Amino acid sequence: PVSQQVRKMLMKSKSAGNALLKQEERIYLEVILFYDNDSTNDSSSSSHSSSYQFFSNQNDLQHVITVCRNTSKARSNKSDANESVEFFVPSPINNADSAQVYRTIPTSLTLADAMKKGFIESFGRVLIRFCSGPKGSIK
Repeated sequence: PVSQQVRKMLMKSKSAGNALLKQEERIYLEVILFYDNDSTNDSSSSSHSSSYQFFSNQNDLQHVITVCRNTSKARSNKSDANESVEFFVPSPINNADSAQVYRTIPTSLTLADAMKKGFIESFGRVLIRFCSGPKGSIK
């Protein structure tokens, strides 16, 4: 495993974002995008990608979703009318031997508010799930 300090240096050097943004306003995230076609149980209909990004602490999570969707190479950047989007963050775990558990948070939160509430941290990991299926199957 990579030490936390090395991981932070790696994320800073590899992150994409608005270069004009001041360092003190940046929140660095490892963003995992997961595209799930819910119309079938076939796992081959799913794809994912991972990237390092930085954002202003004043951006809301919907902005993070939009930017990541537009820069993703995992699939078409077009939004589907039947698509639902979920923003997942790691939940605190009590047992170090447990698998990582994620929970959803509202996309209306700003990154600063999400940090204040303990949902995310700079240099943390988030997962954005895009799910599409037959009309009427997803709300």
